[in-house]
Amino acid sequence: MNMGDILSKSLEMFKLTLPNMLLGLFLANLIRHSPHFKRVIGEPMSRLASISNLPSECSAVLMMFFVNNWATLAMLSDFYRKKLVREREVIVTMLVGFFPKGVHVVFLMTPIAISVLGVIGGLYMFMELLIHIAITIIGIIIGRILLNPAPVAEKSEENVQEVQISWADRLKRSFKDSMALFKRTIIVFVPSVIVIQLLINLGLLNIVTEICGTFFDVIGLPTSSMIVIAASFASQMAAIAAAGTLLKSGLLPPTHCLLLLFIAHFLHMGIGCIRLGLPMNISLFGRSLGLKATLITYSMLELNMVFIILLLYSII
Repeated sequence: MNMGDILSKSLEMFKLTLPNMLLGLFLANLIRHSPHFKRVIGEPMSRLASISNLPSECSAVLMMFFVNNWATLAMLSDFYRKKLVREREVIVTMLVGFFPKGVHVVFLMTPIAISVLGVIGGLYMFMELLIHIAITIIGIIIGRILLNPAPVAEKSEENVQEVQISWADRLKRSFKDSMALFKRTIIVFVPSVIVIQLLINLGLLNIVTEICGTFFDVIGLPTSSMIVIAASFASQMAAIAAAGTLLKSGLLPPTHCLLLLFIAHFLHMGIGCIRLGLPMNISLFGRSLGLKATLITYSMLELNMVFIILLLYSII
């Protein structure tokens, strides 16, 4: 085991990716803290709720999906418990919310994916956004079929004075938020890169070849793919780090890299559904609705993932 070689290759990866990652996160947060953010997305989300036959309360929920998924579901749960929305409206809102939720994820992950994987990372995030858009369209169709058009809410003249914040303060806040997210990211990213380099140096690929060689030969993927699949059990970031390490090491062709990222994401979402999604939804919406919402939303996501995987596999 050559620790010098492992650290050298890891540092080379960090020099290429971490500065771009931090810059991308900073720009994303700067836009989010812009005073125009709420005005820009408020009206489109109101229209999105309207065409989905959702009540006006749901437009605020859709808008909050841009910020944080679990906080948004807590808001939706509160509306449900207060009987402001019904069971069907909860499920339709969660489906329609895939678009703003996808924008949030892609907005933050794209700088990381591109810095690690280059063009493949950008293409991966673009296809990820397309999946979320497809689920939103399905949600709109279901809403128009199952829900009655919501009454048009009267526009009230709100005289709310926005707190004037200087751009210097916005820059400071954006940098602070970016550093916080950057720290949480590198906690996963840095160890993942080092561990993958260590496993490669220890000859893990030879062991994987002996155990899984036949399986990967059948489906036409290189045996190094197993490292990316294994990393997906930790997080999507770990899978991206593993794929980027193998890609830059020449052990994984670009075409296979994209396919493996979606397979890894499919597995990661399945694990996430069991570990977090199901218990969280049951705690927020009760056993019956929580189970229905989890099965519908996660099955929609996984089915779209399967479609992309089969499409990529047929191309390769």
